[in-house]
Amino acid sequence: MKFTVTIRNNETGEIKIHHDTYDWEDNNHGEYFTSAFEGFTYQWTEGNFGCDCNRAIFMYGYDKEQQRSCTSGLFDIIKIVDENGNEYSTDGFNKVINVE
Repeated sequence: MKFTVTIRNNETGEIKIHHDTYDWEDNNHGEYFTSAFEGFTYQWTEGNFGCDCNRAIFMYGYDKEQQRSCTSGLFDIIKIVDENGNEYSTDGFNKVINVE
């Protein structure tokens, strides 16, 4: 299962649609996740994609002018849609985490 994520830069209001190319359903999640969306959710909240440094890459690519430090709260996920057109709740995707 592949997902499309709509990301908003909270400073500028700019919005970008990111097409996640990782196929969550076709990969063995083993004992960690019970569904494709559960694995996807982990990566975009607790995993690397929950951090502004990585969300900036999804917004701007590897543009050095747009690099961000490891913080949270600058970029919000405002929409999640799977490849079948099903929309998912973004609750919990934009919590502020402590990064030291």
